[in-house]
Amino acid sequence: MVTQPEFSMRQLFFASITAIVCLTFGLRDAQACDAACQAARKAANPLADTKALITDNTVAFRTGTNDDDSYNFQLQPVYSVPLTDATLVLRGIIPIQGVQPGAVLPPGIVNPSPEDDLTWGIGDSTVQSFYSPTPGASGIALGYGLQVSLPTHTNDALQGAGWGAGPAFVMFGQAGDLSWGGVIAHMWGEMILT
Repeated sequence: MVTQPEFSMRQLFFASITAIVCLTFGLRDAQACDAACQAARKAANPLADTKALITDNTVAFRTGTNDDDSYNFQLQPVYSVPLTDATLVLRGIIPIQGVQPGAVLPPGIVNPSPEDDLTWGIGDSTVQSFYSPTPGASGIALGYGLQVSLPTHTNDALQGAGWGAGPAFVMFGQAGDLSWGGVIAHMWGEMILT
């Protein structure tokens, strides 16, 4: 059985200091920029009014019992619906994973892979929805909503939460060329309960 790591007081302290420094930079007036700069800022903002297909690729070096590499490629379709004084952001996360035996590769894989060789396939997918009011004078965007896990895994070694649901919160800001943000989320799922 694999236990999830707990945050120490030291890690929590440094994370709090980092958040305060980022908020300080985020409260500065943003520098003026041209249309290309504005497009880049919009692409970086997870709560922007946009329609896109985003990809994310992670290579986890020296994982598992063989110290070989594991892989996680995500397709993240995003569809935003403008509302009066707010935006509804719908985001999917579809993980395509290659996991070494004994490796635990986030997101979603709870237990180490029991396979004898690299296991490729689709993991459990997540659908998130965020309600994001129009940012105020500070320019800091907030979004809150729900996320749902769907059992789309093609191999038991890639299983995540299975059917699951939970709350999610996003905070995002920009200061000059600096973009910062974070997601806090929790998922209750059938794999965790069994």
